[in-house]
Amino acid sequence: MTGKTIAISNVDSLIGCAVACHVACVLEKQCPDVRIIALAKNPDKVEKIRKHKNVHVEKLDYNDVNSIQNALKGTGCILIVPEMDENRTVMNSKLVEAINHCGIKSAILLSCLGSESGKHELQSFHDIERQVQDNVDCYVILRKGVLHQCFRWWSKAVQERGEFPLSIDENSKFSPLNLCDYIKAIEMIILEHCKKRVEGDDPKFILGGKHHNKIYNLTGPRAYNGENLVQELNRAVGNKDDPVKFKKVSREELEKILEENIEHTSTLDEFDFDQCENLMMAKGGYQFKPNKVMIRILLDEFEWINEGEAGFVSDDLRNITGHEGKKLEDYFTEEKDYFRHRK
Repeated sequence: MTGKTIAISNVDSLIGCAVACHVACVLEKQCPDVRIIALAKNPDKVEKIRKHKNVHVEKLDYNDVNSIQNALKGTGCILIVPEMDENRTVMNSKLVEAINHCGIKSAILLSCLGSESGKHELQSFHDIERQVQDNVDCYVILRKGVLHQCFRWWSKAVQERGEFPLSIDENSKFSPLNLCDYIKAIEMIILEHCKKRVEGDDPKFILGGKHHNKIYNLTGPRAYNGENLVQELNRAVGNKDDPVKFKKVSREELEKILEENIEHTSTLDEFDFDQCENLMMAKGGYQFKPNKVMIRILLDEFEWINEGEAGFVSDDLRNITGHEGKKLEDYFTEEKDYFRHRK
């Protein structure tokens, strides 16, 4: 089965689950001979994914490298979704150790823009990148920007105070990415990998060609500062008479606001399986509850943005998927009921 099996780690997380659900459906139609090993710390949380006949769920125990090796037997390539945990670097080192023992030659790693900035949480992603680069023959690293869907965590501040607080200066720009576009890029690379394997290509080069040992910076199609962001929000939502205003706040203030807003707006766990499965259908209403580590990562991203390094728009998403991706105003239009100032 080597080469016709894809492993995906951390499927009991938001991105891991959403990717696994979507890729399972795509592969069922286009590469029916390829199976997916879904690695989860808590397999019971993703029990429903077993309905896909091409998915096999295995427990992911970072404290037992031998068990990870057993779970990965026959795998030709692995999608590494880092844990949203303070110990993610150590956890990933155990996974990479198992990957090495299994002789897996190819890996796709999900990472963050700003990983080389030296910011504490972002630095851990750079450390994980180095683990993969030093131990895997053929890799692709996909660095994402701030995700559109994270902005749901601002809904309480918008609704109650008509404010959109950000810990960035008014001229600092960034290019947020829609989660659906991120998943589409992952899907395209996995699909290319699987089709080449079905055609019998040497497994050492299944991520070869244009993706061989590449680092992609995935952004949305437009850069925004705080004022641009609220202008598009107000236009998309129709806040003409009482527009939402951008407010510059400190990191500590934003952290407190987000924690309060999240407790107010969501009783979900980090992710909801049914919402992950339906994410690509763009029905709107998607929400998830982050843990404290995810909030700290986001705050680090805003610190990096404030240094003026994030105001670029990359062509990498278009080069991988063939389209530029959704603008942030598209997201605000889809979720407009959550971004109206309600006096």
